Amino acid sequence: MANTINKDKDTIESSRKFFAQLWVKIIRWLFGIIFIGSSIATYETFIPGSIIYLALGILCIPPLWNIFRPKIIQLWKVIKSLPFSSIANPITKPLSSISPNLIFIGAIVLASTIIWSTAFSKKEIKTFKNSVSVTGVATKNVTSDKALWRIGISRKSLDRSKNLQLLKSDEQDLREYVAGLGFEKNEISESQFNVATVYKEKESGYGTTNVIENYTSTVSIFVTTNKVYKVGEGVNKLRLFVEDKGIDLSDNRAEYTYSAFETEKIPLLEKAVADAQLRANALVSSTTGVSKTSIGKVLSAQQGVFQVNSANDLSVSDYGDFDLTSIDKTIRATVKVEFGTE
Repeated sequence: MANTINKDKDTIESSRKFFAQLWVKIIRWLFGIIFIGSSIATYETFIPGSIIYLALGILCIPPLWNIFRPKIIQLWKVIKSLPFSSIANPITKPLSSISPNLIFIGAIVLASTIIWSTAFSKKEIKTFKNSVSVTGVATKNVTSDKALWRIGISRKSLDRSKNLQLLKSDEQDLREYVAGLGFEKNEISESQFNVATVYKEKESGYGTTNVIENYTSTVSIFVTTNKVYKVGEGVNKLRLFVEDKGIDLSDNRAEYTYSAFETEKIPLLEKAVADAQLRANALVSSTTGVSKTSIGKVLSAQQGVFQVNSANDLSVSDYGDFDLTSIDKTIRATVKVEFGTE
C-alpha cells in the first residue's frame, strides 16, 4: 500500500515538473517570437533597440538558449569573481529569493518599455516635426499631332424631297472644297444624312401640334488627319465659303489631340519630383537655427493631376483639364512630396 502511494506521489511530481517545464518553454517561444517581430518593427526608427530585441529573441527561443546558456553561465561566474561584484551584493541578495522566471519577465518588460518608448518618440519626431512638404511642378510644351474636324450643314423646307436634293448638292460642293484644301480622300469620312420632321409649337408654348413646320435635313462629314495646321486654317476658311454659297453651316468644330500624352507622364513625374527636391532644399537652406538643416529621404509622395492646357496657360483645375481646342499645348504635372529633414 505504501509503495502504491509513493508511486502516485512520484507520478504527480513528475507530471508537475513536466508541465512546469512545458509552460516555461511555451513562454520562452512566445517571448522569442514577439522580440524578433519587435526587432523588425523598430529597425527603421531605433536601431540599438532593434539589436537588443533581436538578442533577447535569440536568448528566449529554447533551442538557441540551450546553445548560449553555458557561455552566459560562464560569463556570469567571471563577473561574480570580479572585485566590484561584492558592491552589488546588497542589491542582488534580496533578489535571490525571487523566482528567476519572475526576474527574467520583469527585466523583459522593463527593457521593452524603454525600447518602444524610445522608438515611438523618435518616429513621432521624425514624422511630424522633422519634415517638409512641397509640391513639385513640371511642364512641357507640345504640338498636337492629330485633328478631328467635324463639319455639318443643313437645309430646311416643307418639300422633303427637294430639300434633300438641295442638301446633296451642297454636300458635293462641300466635299470638293474640303478636298481642295489639301486633304486626302481617305482622310474625309463618308457623309451621314439625317432628315427630321419639325412640328409647329402650340400657342401656349407647351408641346407641339400635328402641323408640320418644315423638314430639316442635315449632313455631317469628318476629317481625321495629322495635318493639324491645315485644319486650323480650314475652320476659318469654311465660314467664308458657306457664306458665299448660301449654305447653312450647323457644325464647324476641330479637336486637336497629342497621341504621345501617356508616354510623357513618367518623365514629367520624374522632373516634378526633382523640382520638389529643389524647392525643399530652398526652404530648409533659407531657415535659420542653431544647427544646419538638410533634407533626407522621401517620407511620402502623392501624384497630382495631369493637365493639358493651351500653350502657356497656367490655370489649375482640381480634376485636371484636357484641352482639345488648341494646336499648341502645355502638359503640366504636379506631385506632392514629403521629405524628412536632418
